[in-house]
Amino acid sequence: MGKATLDHKTEFAASREKLYFLKPGYIVLLSTVPVVAGFMSGIQFALPLFITVPSFLVMRRWLMKGKVGTAYAEMLLSCLWMSIPLVLLSLYLPATAEKVIFKGPKYIADMDQWIRNGGATEGTPSLFIPEHLIHMGMIILGSILTGGLLSLFFGAIQMGYMNYYAAWLTHETGGSSSAYLLGWPVWSIIRVFSFVLLAVVLAQPLLHGFNMKRINIRQMFQLIALAIILEGIDIGLKISLGPVNQEVLHRALEQALQAARVVWGGFI
Repeated sequence: MGKATLDHKTEFAASREKLYFLKPGYIVLLSTVPVVAGFMSGIQFALPLFITVPSFLVMRRWLMKGKVGTAYAEMLLSCLWMSIPLVLLSLYLPATAEKVIFKGPKYIADMDQWIRNGGATEGTPSLFIPEHLIHMGMIILGSILTGGLLSLFFGAIQMGYMNYYAAWLTHETGGSSSAYLLGWPVWSIIRVFSFVLLAVVLAQPLLHGFNMKRINIRQMFQLIALAIILEGIDIGLKISLGPVNQEVLHRALEQALQAARVVWGGFI
């Protein structure tokens, strides 16, 4: 038992097998093609669906082999690679992005209000903490009930509107790369790490047919606890540093508007 636990811990720390999302061909096949196809379809929920299916198949393959760490690394890399075409497509084809990215315009409206005036959901802990917890609950239930399929789908929706916001912010500030980085503050990145970890770890029971002998139970609960801690850090940082981020973005928008009256309708 001790050796098995050690093997699981060693596997989670590092895998010697080459990750799919580190191979150029697979990056194109599993990330770029699904994003472009879903985006250009013009159908709102086609985008997260096209993103979810290949990611789920990769995650399932590693989890069925007992390689939790590898599955987690793959899903984090999937989030990274899908962000690149999502941002570029949103910059070049904003009208299409507005149509196909679920919650995109609503999310931008809320973030724009927060940047310009403070408050809104983003600046009000009593509003965004319950929202975060609801999202976490959806990830947890989606993984437990569907082996991770619905949790990845929900995660793809979130990645869609958050990257749409980052693209909008880049455009509104005149193409500022620093604005894009501020559009993905550290607490949002930590939230991605937390939610992906929950999605991967809690997918195991169903995928293994609830045969708990095939799962390292101790490791599973340790990783669930880690994910909860990460989400706590996310909330803490957002409360403490969010106002600073808001002030920086507000100044950046004001400077951009003084330099040129930009209109959200195409960056290049």
